[in-house]
Amino acid sequence: MVKKILASLLGLWLLSVPSSALSQLSPPFQPFQPGPAQHTATTAQRYLSHQHGCSFIYPQGWTVSEEEGTVMIEEPQRLAWVTMWSITELVDPQTYLQEFGGFLQAQFPDYTVASRKEVMVNGVTAIREDASYTLNSGTAEVSIHLLFYQNNQPKLMAVTGVGEAHHSTFSPALEQVLASVILTEIATSPSEPTRTVPQTQQPAQVPEVKAWLQYRMHQFLGLTHDMAATYVEHPHDWQIVPDYAKGMVTFTQDEGQTVAFTLCPWLTLQNPAQRTASEFFEILLAEGRKTVPDLEVVAQEFPDFQNFAGVLASEGRAELQGTENGILKRYYVWVSYMYTQGFYSSGLAMFGIGEAPVAEGPNMKRYVFDRMVRSFLNSFPKAGGTGKGENGKPGNGNGNGDQPN
Repeated sequence: MVKKILASLLGLWLLSVPSSALSQLSPPFQPFQPGPAQHTATTAQRYLSHQHGCSFIYPQGWTVSEEEGTVMIEEPQRLAWVTMWSITELVDPQTYLQEFGGFLQAQFPDYTVASRKEVMVNGVTAIREDASYTLNSGTAEVSIHLLFYQNNQPKLMAVTGVGEAHHSTFSPALEQVLASVILTEIATSPSEPTRTVPQTQQPAQVPEVKAWLQYRMHQFLGLTHDMAATYVEHPHDWQIVPDYAKGMVTFTQDEGQTVAFTLCPWLTLQNPAQRTASEFFEILLAEGRKTVPDLEVVAQEFPDFQNFAGVLASEGRAELQGTENGILKRYYVWVSYMYTQGFYSSGLAMFGIGEAPVAEGPNMKRYVFDRMVRSFLNSFPKAGGTGKGENGKPGNGNGNGDQPN
């Protein structure tokens, strides 16, 4: 599907856009928060999630949004949050926490667990970790991890986050949410049809990535390109398939690209009709449906665009589902788009599409695809057109210039 999307888009004229605007883009991929299914409490009340098999009390004025991967509870100004998700992996609690901690350590080098203890919450045993780390913006964050388990099997993970500067203000509310969690029978909502899971289906496992490498964009775009010094991290054993003619590079777990991530790092448009990321996404969706006729939008979030000195910058995310080559798959789309208006208007699009079978999708997104997009955007400040890798050494252009991470 991804190849045909790119082939269609590259029929548009190419035009350069100033690279200085790139620094205005904010890192994406906070926990996904779809807009339509949002609930705001006028008074403290209990929320029941049939999907994740839990209920909890959330404070007045805070909002709850839910999708297949997580339940998200947020303070109105997004200064504090709690996210929860059910766990189906067959793994012991200590191993799950170790893998979760390793994932955070990879994202935040100063990630530290200050304390770890076993607690009881409404009759259910849980392991509590109090941790801290520094965001890419430089903000110090304080976090609580609460892993509920029964019969040595993890059932639910609850994670809080609040800036250190606001910790004393919001800590009581966060503690109240955690103390109110009750595990319920995981079942579908009364308004939803009952779904039968085949007996042969196994719980999705956390992807095992033993090492990550950096694929540097100068290998794909050339040493003189404005984006030459950027890079994307990828699992070390994934194949790299650059397509120079179509302007994309694909990282795939298997030759058939059943599980894959495709990145388009630079697509420029001349006098485009599209002014925002959401409008550009409609192109991707229309092209995708030519290959996957039953492709449908499961969730999407495209915040309002921002105007920086005449450049409209916007980005967003979407989750799609459809059947490709007889396999029901999930597609995770990230789009960043800048529109410059003048005598000749122009657009710059960058996007990534992760794809995996439905059962594997949420974990592939959480542990692999999100990191790949985040690493690409976090490399933007290093972009200056030098195209040099670490220690000033460029790669050789055939994928062997990868740097271990």
